[in-house]
Order: sequence, then C-alpha cells, then structure tokens
Amino acid sequence: MKHLTQLETAAFNSEDLGLCEFVVATNIRSIFSEWYCLSGVPVLDSCVWRGISCDKNNITISLSLTSVQLVGSIPTSLSHLIGLKQLDLSDNFLYHKIPSEIGMLTNLEILNLGGNHLTSSIPSSLGYLRMLNSLSIYENFLTGSIPASFNNLSLLSSAFALYSNSLISTLPTFLGLLNTIQFDLHNNYFSSSIPTQLCMLSASLYMRLDNNRLTSSIPTCFVEIRFLNYLNLGHNLLTSTIPSSFANAKGLYFLFLNDNKLTGPPPVDLCDQLEFVQFYVANNKFNCNPYCQSDADWSGNTTHRCQDFQDKALYALENHLNIISALKRVINTETYTVTFSQGTKRYISYPGNRGKVGLTIST
Repeated sequence: MKHLTQLETAAFNSEDLGLCEFVVATNIRSIFSEWYCLSGVPVLDSCVWRGISCDKNNITISLSLTSVQLVGSIPTSLSHLIGLKQLDLSDNFLYHKIPSEIGMLTNLEILNLGGNHLTSSIPSSLGYLRMLNSLSIYENFLTGSIPASFNNLSLLSSAFALYSNSLISTLPTFLGLLNTIQFDLHNNYFSSSIPTQLCMLSASLYMRLDNNRLTSSIPTCFVEIRFLNYLNLGHNLLTSTIPSSFANAKGLYFLFLNDNKLTGPPPVDLCDQLEFVQFYVANNKFNCNPYCQSDADWSGNTTHRCQDFQDKALYALENHLNIISALKRVINTETYTVTFSQGTKRYISYPGNRGKVGLTIST
C-alpha cells in the first residue's frame, strides 16, 4: 500500500464519512451487502462497492445507483465526495429535498436525480456546478422556479431535463445560453410567452415545452436552430398561426403543435418542403387540415383538407380548358345500361339511341 500524504488521508476520511452516512440514510445495504460500515468506516475498500468507481488514486469519481429500488434520502454529507464527476441516483424512491450541499461537488459533470420523489424547490447552489454537461432532475415533485444561478451552466451540452415536475413562473431568457442537445421542460406549469432567446440553442436536437401554460405566438426564429429534429409545443395556450418560416427547417422531422389556440390556414409549404415523420396539429382553430397532418381524422365530413400547390394548379387548368364539361360529354356518350338478358343475347341501350341493340354473347 502506498504512503498517503496528510491531505490524501483527510480526503479518504471525508469520503468515508459521506459514503457511510449514505448507508445510514438509505436501504443500500439491503441491496448490496458490501455497503457496510463500522464506526463510520467502510469494512471493505469502498472502491470495490457496486455502484462506485474510483480513479488511480482511489478517489471516488462516480456514484451510480440507477434503478436499484433505493429508498431513503440524500444525505448532505455526499458533498464530501469532492472528486465526484458523476452522481446518478435516478429512477429510485428517494424523498425529501435535494441537499443544497450538492452544489459543493464542483467537479460534477453528470448529475441525474430523475425519477424519484424529491420535493421542495431546486437549490440555487446547483447553478454553481460549472463543469456540468448533463443535468436531469425529471419526474419528481419539485416546485418553485428555475434558479437564476443556472445562467452559469455554460458547459451544459448534453441534457437539461426538468420535465414532469410542478415548476412554475416564466421561462427564463438565460436558458438560451445552455446550448444543450436535449432541452426538456414538458409537463410543468410554466406560463407567459416562449422567449426568443431559446432560438440560441443552436446545438439542440430535441426540444419539449409541451403540457405547460405557454401563451402568445410561436417564435419565428425556431428555424434558426439548424439541427433541431424534434419540437413539441403541444397542449399549451399558443395563439396566432404557424410561422411560415418553419418551412425552411429542413431537419425538422417531428413537429407537435396540437391542442393550442392556433388559427388560420397552416402554411402549405410545411407539407411540400419538409419530410415529416409525425406532424400533429389537431385541436386548434385552423380552417383546414394540411394533407401531411398525422393526427387528422379523415374519416368524417367535418375535416377539410387544405389546398396544396397541385390543387391550385389543377383548378386553374380546369378553368382554362373547361375540362369538367368536356369530361361530362365523354362520359355521357360512353355510358350504357343493361336492361335484360335473354338467352345468348344481352340487350343494352345507349343514351341518344332509340330502341335497344342486341349483342350476341358466347357462353
């Protein structure tokens, strides 16, 4: 065993305290038997505990216990694991609040506490985890608003997932600085308009703001997010119409605008120029349905399809050449009616002919 400096010894003692208090605060020992402490000291080297990874100096850099039926609370002493780069306790049954002391883990790059039963507000101290590239605290019972300190998370490039909580207030304009691939705030209680600053999320592929209380019109600048594949603004209170600029969003394959208060005819170019996989716009106040709409009920008489460029071209051609009248004359000339059959003869009559014409039919 190598000789430890006084600083390293203090670090190990601090980590021991954090991990052993985690054993006390949760049921982890009933899940993994090696998680065992005596007098605040691990019985086995904690680097061999399942769910823990250490660096070459035996400093804990990852604590990952996702989906292991973990029950309990997050102890404040986890802040002693100052070398942590990843803390993932997602999809368990942790309750109580998120300790503000988590903000002392300044080396954290990944923080995932999603899918638990955490309550209270989001600690503003999380905004000082400047090394974070992924923040996920989805599907909890968190309240309040997004802390203003989150404007410091300039390295957040992978995920920003706060969906399915009870967060309120407006969408802060500084969220446009996050520039993350996944931006997901759906199923909360955010209100007011969508800030145009969100168009600065130039790296975003996936954006969800659905199931909130967002109002006003859809920002036309969303088309400037050049890599955006998936945009969901459904189930809000959005008004006006779909911006015509959306037809220029060539990589937009999934667009959900259903269940809002949008009006007018949808831009025809959306269907003509974009290759939608799913395009949902039902339950708005449009006066027609675009032909590429995925959630249209085409079975009833109340659904009216919007004219596309082909419809308009054919209509202009018909008016110019009087095609319908010409077709009627051709159809009337060729129409015949079977009147009766007798033996090998079938009698038919043509419009304009008097009497019947007998044709011999071989049997």
